[in-house]
Amino acid sequence: MAIHLLLGAPGSGKSTRAVAAVKESLAEGGRPLFLGFGRDAVAVLREQVGVNGVRREPIVRTFHGLAFSLLQKNHITGPTPFLLSGAEQDVFIRRLLAEGLTRWPAAFSQAVETAGFAKELRDLLSRVVERGISPEAFVAIGERAKRPEWVSAAHFYSTYLDRLAQERPGAIDPNALILRAINLLTSDPTVLRQVRSSFDLLVVDDFHEADPSQRILLSLITQDSLLVTADPASAVGKFRGADPEGMVVALEGIAAERHDELVTEVLSTNHRATSEIVGVLNGVCSEIPRSEYSHTAATERSGGAIRIENYGSAIDEATAIALWFQELHVLEGLSYRDMAVVTRNSNTELFRIAFSALGIPIAHTPELSLAERNAIWPIFTLISLADASLKPQFDPHQHDSEIEELMLSIYGEADMFDIKRLNELRFRSGSSGAALYELLNERNDLPTTRISKYIEGVRKILSKSGGRTDEILWKVWQLLSNAGEPAAMWQNVALSGGRKGEAAHENLDSVIELVQNASRYTERKPKSRVMEFVHEMQSQEFDADVIRPRRIERERVAITSVHRARGREWRVVAIPSLNGGVWPNLTPRGSLLGSEEFVELQGRSDISGNAEILKLNASSALLIDERRLLNSAVGRASEYLMISAVTGEDSRPSRFFRDINQRMAPTSTGMSKVSDRLSPESFISALRHRATGESGGSIAPAETTPERAAQILGFLANADVAGADVSRWYGYRPLSDDRPVAVDDEEIRLSPSTIDAFENCQLRWLLAQNGGQRGDSKAQELGILIHEVAEELIKPGISESALRSKFDAGLLAIDLGKGWVRASYEKSAVKMFENLLAWHLANKRTLLSVESRIDMHIGRVHLTGKIDRLESDESGKTVVVDLKTAKSAISKADAQATHQLSAYQLAVAEGGVRDLELAPPAGGELIYLGGEKVSSRAQSELGIAEVKQALGEIALKMSGAFFAAQKSKECRICPVKSSCPRMAAGSQVVDLG
Repeated sequence: MAIHLLLGAPGSGKSTRAVAAVKESLAEGGRPLFLGFGRDAVAVLREQVGVNGVRREPIVRTFHGLAFSLLQKNHITGPTPFLLSGAEQDVFIRRLLAEGLTRWPAAFSQAVETAGFAKELRDLLSRVVERGISPEAFVAIGERAKRPEWVSAAHFYSTYLDRLAQERPGAIDPNALILRAINLLTSDPTVLRQVRSSFDLLVVDDFHEADPSQRILLSLITQDSLLVTADPASAVGKFRGADPEGMVVALEGIAAERHDELVTEVLSTNHRATSEIVGVLNGVCSEIPRSEYSHTAATERSGGAIRIENYGSAIDEATAIALWFQELHVLEGLSYRDMAVVTRNSNTELFRIAFSALGIPIAHTPELSLAERNAIWPIFTLISLADASLKPQFDPHQHDSEIEELMLSIYGEADMFDIKRLNELRFRSGSSGAALYELLNERNDLPTTRISKYIEGVRKILSKSGGRTDEILWKVWQLLSNAGEPAAMWQNVALSGGRKGEAAHENLDSVIELVQNASRYTERKPKSRVMEFVHEMQSQEFDADVIRPRRIERERVAITSVHRARGREWRVVAIPSLNGGVWPNLTPRGSLLGSEEFVELQGRSDISGNAEILKLNASSALLIDERRLLNSAVGRASEYLMISAVTGEDSRPSRFFRDINQRMAPTSTGMSKVSDRLSPESFISALRHRATGESGGSIAPAETTPERAAQILGFLANADVAGADVSRWYGYRPLSDDRPVAVDDEEIRLSPSTIDAFENCQLRWLLAQNGGQRGDSKAQELGILIHEVAEELIKPGISESALRSKFDAGLLAIDLGKGWVRASYEKSAVKMFENLLAWHLANKRTLLSVESRIDMHIGRVHLTGKIDRLESDESGKTVVVDLKTAKSAISKADAQATHQLSAYQLAVAEGGVRDLELAPPAGGELIYLGGEKVSSRAQSELGIAEVKQALGEIALKMSGAFFAAQKSKECRICPVKSSCPRMAAGSQVVDLG
């Protein structure tokens, strides 16, 4: 019988015809076999076929699933075959590289032990294995091509195969799986006959994704009817070895072997997309070689829309897409499950943030390895900590961070306030040198009781030698479940839906995967220790291929990569980030070891070709592959499509974006604006703009007149909707209070430390004095600590060790974050502490007092505050000193004019320092401790009359009714700029519109 090939673009009905053929065969009592590519795509096909009842073999499966089934079913002697997961293979390769058994060229010596090198080596070996090339043949290829790194890789490949056979008996390299099945079929005619007789119809969907070994397997098992669907212009698996260019030739070869003919049918009508989307598809396809059969004409479909947008930042882009989806959901009634963001890569964090901010439910592929997930990493940390505690050399001080992490995990249920309280209790009790681990068993009132029980329970489990890894993991999970009942809680939350429900689902799935991984690991290594399993799982940089049960589709937006979107469709699709370097991404995939060039060499008679020509050919092929990816992404949309890029400091729209933009919107050159958010506030705002004769944005309908907007606002005002009552609009109401801060007979309180801030910007000073400032920041807390240590310097005979103990205890009590953030703050704090001690020891003046209070009146002005240090110079006069924790000192001129020091000098001169009799002032000094070295700025002795007059004038301004917003270099970091009319962020304060 003839071999049938259906060619057509996405939406042309290829897969629909294939599914229909399988269903028809089943209805007539036939035995079809339906093969596809990728678990996600095959799962969709399986649902479309809708097979009911129990069957001995799946009808719909992947090539790899078929091959593995053949090997398992026909296994007779030796170890039971099992498939080595990609994650396990990655760890195995990295371990062999670390052992240094292979000599690499000198140029690669620094890269060999990096994760990137291991990844590139794995890609290269994958291409070698897929083509059935032996290590010896690979050596010959490397020598003829004059690529010494390939020769080294070939020797590594030989070692890899030997060690894999020794250490993992029965393990099958996933890239060799198809070849192993081919060897079985070619060496055993009986097995081949059984396979061919097991079906009477063979259907293959998306054959353009097939690599050479899969084509050989297909040629072996094809017996009677064969139906193949394909669109070479939509191939997304080139990086896995797909060869869409050679697809037709391969099918012609299969037909010739069976003395059949290849009947090709081109499906030229697009049944999925609107004419606008089809226009984009055809435009993309026009740049792909041999894609003439991918051009289609749209059916008569109305509705939908296409948007080509260029945003000013990636955040704007993500927000705009989320708002557009929300608008289509609310105003057009489209379901969120019919919407998707299809990205070039897996970097989807901004989109998750943007959608979550609007409360839009999302579904995305987990990007974290199993060991990094919220439900799993605490289990591994707990086991590691308990295991370490059983060893004689255990040092509890090295595990404080792990205790904190466990407390903050989903099993500890603590928060940062608990951590801070724990540290405070530790220092107050005099146990500042105690480790958190030690306190777990000493204090029952600390928020660590739950973690203490967990650690002790796991210690008991581990101390009983002889337990299997999977049994130990199960006992640890039971311990957690019995103590905190996370499983029951997650089940209840999962049933409630929403974002928390999704997280609960992921937690339950992760635990199931953990148990499955532990079971598989124990079967391979029955005598292994549980810590070996933990270390292996923590070493995996990506998740193992574990089959999960498909959950019921819920109302949520899909955020997925173009590779995982294959075979699916949505009514609404956004394709973001068509930027240079992102899409297309023309960075060679195997740039270090040249896997792309290796593929380019295959099939050439002269494999010693010019390296530059090979690179050029590989680069050209890469550009075509990127167009195929874009074609596949666009083909997922049926009604609404947004294609967007970002123009910013580090990004520009790519050639793909420019081509589509020129084709679809040739007159559009400006930047896109983020639409208004759908909310009661934004709706009121739009109506207010319309009522005053301005545009209402995208929320208020265009036909809404100012009169109609005013009527709606009146109706809403009567219902007490905030912002609708015109009498309460800013600009329509008089000032609520035009009185000054202080009337004629009121006292004016003046703090020296805030005077300079007032002179820099009156408005900032006013707002800061009335709550408009941030709470204690880490830098502020460190400054307070340094001043507290400085207070101790007045104590007679205080030792450096005592000062350091106080400093260390205070530093631990401050929440400085984790990792490099904490390390940076600690380094800065230590430098300030050391600078303080060095300056104090070198200072020749005599310290008189610290933190001295000033309290005096100058007319209506009440001057209050504290002076860091009062010192006596050689002449016996008093010098005021203020300690600063900033890194950079102000100019000498600014120091001479600073009002803070002059106010302090005034207090010394006028007897305003409480409880102290002081000599006249000799000036003041600012000491800066935050830099690499201590720096200082002096202020000379000032005229008392001039200081009084200046402070009186400042106090008068402070008590007034008007405060100026003054421009300065500090505007950029001002904490109240959202309330400042000089700043763009605060312009709405005085904008009457």
